[in-house]
Amino acid sequence: MPPPPPATPARLSLLVSRSLPLILDRNRLLSAVPPQPIPPSLASQINSNAAALVNGILELEGQSDSPDTTELREGWEKMRAMLGSTWDGIDLPPPKSAASDKPAPLRPTAREDGRPRERDMAIPFRDSPPPSPTFSPHTELQMQSQLMDQQDQHLDHLSSSIRRQHDIGLQIGSELDVHTGLLEELDHDVDRTDSNLARARRRLDAVAKGARNNASAWSIGLLIFVLLILIIVFKT
Repeated sequence: MPPPPPATPARLSLLVSRSLPLILDRNRLLSAVPPQPIPPSLASQINSNAAALVNGILELEGQSDSPDTTELREGWEKMRAMLGSTWDGIDLPPPKSAASDKPAPLRPTAREDGRPRERDMAIPFRDSPPPSPTFSPHTELQMQSQLMDQQDQHLDHLSSSIRRQHDIGLQIGSELDVHTGLLEELDHDVDRTDSNLARARRRLDAVAKGARNNASAWSIGLLIFVLLILIIVFKT
């Protein structure tokens, strides 16, 4: 299995943009009356995207020349807020600077009689998880508007790439037209040369045919000439 591609801010931003609509679909299913079950493929995709985003942010922050991950962390916080407290997937630790400045958690203290305080007691287990947070229509519209703006930016980049490809295609088409003209000229020259060769071949065929037809006459004349020479030689 090939290793995953290295994390980049652009790839992680695109991952956030793709994950937010999936989380909105999840929240719609949970907030329906009655609540609808979440498809396993949707839950698996959300968990996979969240894990890839967290690992990518940690990978970027671990580099020597680490880029600014503030926007990526804000995108993660938005995803985490939309997922709510019922989500039990991976979580993103705070930045190193924030983690070092954070005071150590205090241990629960006991009352004077040795019993723990009520606020330090464990929360009882419940069979049904707490309800998922719901968002107002105005908030969902704002989120969808932000997603549409991001998609518009991606579409603008895609449109510019398509225009560049179109210009390159036009240049290739003009070059092909030039080469087509050269090939047509070459084809015309080849046809003219072929016609000249055909005429020369016909002339040679005519000469050869005439030589075959007059071969007997030439032979008789040559024999008579040789006979005359012999007669003259013997008489002298």
